[in-house]
Amino acid sequence: GCAYRRTALEAVGGWDEKQLIEDRDLFLRLAERFDQQQMGQRLVHYRRHSMASANNPPFMIEGWERFFSKHSARFGKRLGDRRAEMYRSYAALSVDRGELRQAARLLAKSLRLRPMKVASYRTLGYWIRRSAGASRGHS
Repeated sequence: GCAYRRTALEAVGGWDEKQLIEDRDLFLRLAERFDQQQMGQRLVHYRRHSMASANNPPFMIEGWERFFSKHSARFGKRLGDRRAEMYRSYAALSVDRGELRQAARLLAKSLRLRPMKVASYRTLGYWIRRSAGASRGHS
């Protein structure tokens, strides 16, 4: 949970409703301009559920791509790393779910962006193990 001063929201232009993950976009713009404070105690509990947008890889990937496109200058040389990691992480989630074709497509995108990232090869190994198990009838 976050609380913002109205003047801070207005100063950065408020929520960008063209963004699918508009909270990340807003947080970045606020963080670049204003100091942040953390509370000493937890005031909010974040509940995850299967219907959340975060559990929809195609939606989230489109959201991240819009975010990266809007803020590409802010990331500079790190943009490729961030995009590669985004694809890799959704590939791993897809492997977890047994969505191996989708995982393969996402992992290929990650490896094209950053072919020397060790994490992508670990995820590739995970995909291979799950694919071999699936072809033998194991889940």
